[in-house]
Amino acid sequence: MIAEISSLQKEIELASSMEQTRITPQFRELAASELVKLTANYQELLQSARQMTRDKAGDLFQPLSPPEVVGAILPPRALLAFPIFLLLGLAVSAVIVLCWPERRRPALASVAAPEMRVSHL
Repeated sequence: MIAEISSLQKEIELASSMEQTRITPQFRELAASELVKLTANYQELLQSARQMTRDKAGDLFQPLSPPEVVGAILPPRALLAFPIFLLLGLAVSAVIVLCWPERRRPALASVAAPEMRVSHL
């Protein structure tokens, strides 16, 4: 294939160096057919090289992460977890309030100053 490319380049150089050269339709057809052959050979070479690379490196390659997919930010199961955690938080706060009575504020009457108390004379 390299020899074919070299011969075509040589023909192009010869054709461009001659001033009185006429390009005939047969030459154009021949050049077009050679170009098609070269392109097909090149594509075949690329495909075989890719296949060889896949065969050799196939065992060495392991994806590090799953593919990224565009979708919902939260899955449907996560939406069900929010009410459960809300109820759990309410239950824990109720237990805390009932178990620690000293955290409650004292009654207003026992805190009031003596001069503010209303007395009946």
